[in-house]
Amino acid sequence: MLHKLLKVHSVISIATLSYIYILSGFLVNFLQLLIFLFVRTLSEKWGTRLNGYLQTAHVAIFTFAAEWHCGCDMRLFATPEDMASFNKEHALCVLNHRGEVDWLLGYVLLERLGGLKGCKSMVKQEVKYLPVVGWFMWFTDYLFMSRDWTVDQANIAKLCKTWARYDPLIISNFYILCAEGTRFTPLKHTASIKFCEDRGIKPFRHLLCPRTKGAGEVINQLGNSRESSTLLWCCFYFSCWEYSLYRSTAGIP
Repeated sequence: MLHKLLKVHSVISIATLSYIYILSGFLVNFLQLLIFLFVRTLSEKWGTRLNGYLQTAHVAIFTFAAEWHCGCDMRLFATPEDMASFNKEHALCVLNHRGEVDWLLGYVLLERLGGLKGCKSMVKQEVKYLPVVGWFMWFTDYLFMSRDWTVDQANIAKLCKTWARYDPLIISNFYILCAEGTRFTPLKHTASIKFCEDRGIKPFRHLLCPRTKGAGEVINQLGNSRESSTLLWCCFYFSCWEYSLYRSTAGIP
């Protein structure tokens, strides 16, 4: 009986949060379009600033699901110097991609540090055409990768120039790069080990072989516009395979 009640609760939770996310997402997309047409064309500074507030509002449904709905908590281990610089300068973060919800934990971390409005990342080109999430990322200057290096290199150069114009006193960008390119699974790890051995590279025990071309180009293009670089290692109290977006939206701790 208890199992059935929990299952019904999970279905209701997922349906409710999905409805709120989609409805509010279309509203955010509409406001972003107005800002793009009537504000950003006149003042890029004010356009990016307003988009930053909309980004915080749009992502809040995910951080709510993680922190308040399923009771997720997080501990950050960092030096006092690093903590003092968060949200005060443009920073590059290299994050391991261990599980399905690494990106969600990144959002939770940035919300607690007050830097959610400046979050940027690399995503697949196909995501850009998805209503709500893809349109939101396009308006907020996410980097879309098509896996065609000629096209990607030009996009990286163009977007990095846009990122460099952001005023860190208004919006401090936090560029999140997952150099592995995809999340860790035993099958992908086996393929990664074979890839490294074939090319004389020392295999990684807990990571996939990084795809350095795109990440390296971003670092080179950003140049001095980024004041710091951070290596963020995401660890789970339990096995990372137990955590999923389904558990977060269903309210399962």
